[in-house]
Amino acid sequence: KNNLSIIRLVTPTTDEKRLKKILLNATGFVYYVSITGITGTQAPNIKSVQDNIKKIKQVTDLPIVIGFGIRSPAQANLMSGVSDGIVIGSAVVDLIKKSIDDDGVSSSEELMKCLDFTKEISKALKHN
Repeated sequence: KNNLSIIRLVTPTTDEKRLKKILLNATGFVYYVSITGITGTQAPNIKSVQDNIKKIKQVTDLPIVIGFGIRSPAQANLMSGVSDGIVIGSAVVDLIKKSIDDDGVSSSEELMKCLDFTKEISKALKHN
């Protein structure tokens, strides 16, 4: 009714049978969870990610966006080279958290670190 996309998540442990079910009604893009476990605690393995992205692309024409475990410009560069986009969540949330003092007030200097981080990520991306 509201023309919202149905974004499906695919993980490294998703088998081919389950993948087809997941993607059956997917719209917008596919969100590939690049690690198993808790976000922000591990780094994705590029070879594993590449292999899984290839498998997903055999089943869908939707863009594939990678998230989970991307915490640095170097990782963003690698992941953007094998996908249609990336999501960085925990790293930005951590920077924002660090900017808030005990009174709940954000330091502009600390918030600038967050802005600088996003600029570094943007520069590192492989733009197609």
